[in-house]
Amino acid sequence: MNGIKISLLIPSHKAGSDFKRMLKSFSKTCEGRRHEVEILVKIDPDDDRNFYAERLTYSGFKWQIIQTPRLKGYNSLHIFYNDLAKISSGDLLWVASDDLFITRAANWVDSIWSTRNTFPDNVYVVHVDIDGKGAGSKNNVIPIMSREMYNRLGHISQSRANDKYVNFIASRIKRIVKVHDVAVLHRFTKLAGGLLPSQIVPFVRNDMKGQIKKNVLPLFKDIRDTSQDPD
Repeated sequence: MNGIKISLLIPSHKAGSDFKRMLKSFSKTCEGRRHEVEILVKIDPDDDRNFYAERLTYSGFKWQIIQTPRLKGYNSLHIFYNDLAKISSGDLLWVASDDLFITRAANWVDSIWSTRNTFPDNVYVVHVDIDGKGAGSKNNVIPIMSREMYNRLGHISQSRANDKYVNFIASRIKRIVKVHDVAVLHRFTKLAGGLLPSQIVPFVRNDMKGQIKKNVLPLFKDIRDTSQDPD
């Protein structure tokens, strides 16, 4: 789609130095492939659009900024990701954040793109090494969703705990592809909603799990082996 292979979806709010550091690390580790990446940023009405635009312009990536109401902040994060996905062009949609930093990658675009056609239908989610826990970590907070999976779902997430929502579905249909040669540090220094990660888990496990099983997993019934589902 327009030559874009990977779209980074980034809701941001007054990111400052974290955003600059993120752009620099991603740009330095995808030499020759920047034109195949787009960075889509959602900011709040009180954010300085010029700050973001200036740094994105010099990053070498294609980019777009949308400036929309803050709503409930962190508790509306899934809405922001869904809005960004609607304007995305890539075949892979990275549920990213403004505080990521690539610590190891020869070329992260090459490595992540190599996962294409792992499955004939290209319905899958990619996990990279996050915070030194390895690509196999069940708590991968920055999953990368294929366009084909997004098209089936019609959204990125219906829960504020976007990573857990995506990973729960991907694990149920056994469609997680691990990329071990891309390592990312997720600073997670501050959550806008004042919630700790441990407080987010129950929201998905208790309130969303049943809804996912009932309303979402049937969308993947052609590839899902119900006899081997994890608990």
